[in-house]
Amino acid sequence: MLKEATSPVRTASDSQCIASDDSRLADAIEAGDEAAVREFVTKYERLLMSICLRMLRHRQEAEDVVQDSFFRVLRALPRWDRSRPIVPWLTTITMNRCRTALERRQRRPTPIAVEADSLVDSGTPDAAVEQREERAAIAAAVEQLPTNWREAFKLHYGVGLSCEEVADTLGCAVGTVKTWLFRGRRRLGEQLATHEVEATGGAD
Repeated sequence: MLKEATSPVRTASDSQCIASDDSRLADAIEAGDEAAVREFVTKYERLLMSICLRMLRHRQEAEDVVQDSFFRVLRALPRWDRSRPIVPWLTTITMNRCRTALERRQRRPTPIAVEADSLVDSGTPDAAVEQREERAAIAAAVEQLPTNWREAFKLHYGVGLSCEEVADTLGCAVGTVKTWLFRGRRRLGEQLATHEVEATGGAD
């Protein structure tokens, strides 16, 4: 059911080109180039939106957090370490804003309604009812995972970050991320199996 997320194979030359382009954009943004700001936002908006949708499961709230994340990223851009890739730095800031949004949600008198279909981009055609129900069951099961497992799971399988990028984002070892993913997959399998038995009224 769950497939290992794979990132495009990048050569050292590819990574250097990406880093060089990000550094160019950062320099232009710091110099006040509005076109560079728009290019930067366009380049990474989909990534940040994917993270926020996975974490928050509510489109309007996700859009608000994306805007807040970009505001903070652009303000903190001079502090980005140019010797390191920018994606883990971006995802760390975005994850922190998502955690803050989730904490605010818990303090609200009336909890915000989550949307299972927010896990899929609005451009995706509507799936069959069974597929939507399965996605909802998986999403609900993921939410029950321990926090570290859940965040690693969403970043790796939902957003498509590599284990190395997830480790950089969450500030832990790659081996730790792989352990969380393994345990998360096993826990999900157990929960979904139980859900399927309950949905069918139990075994004969």
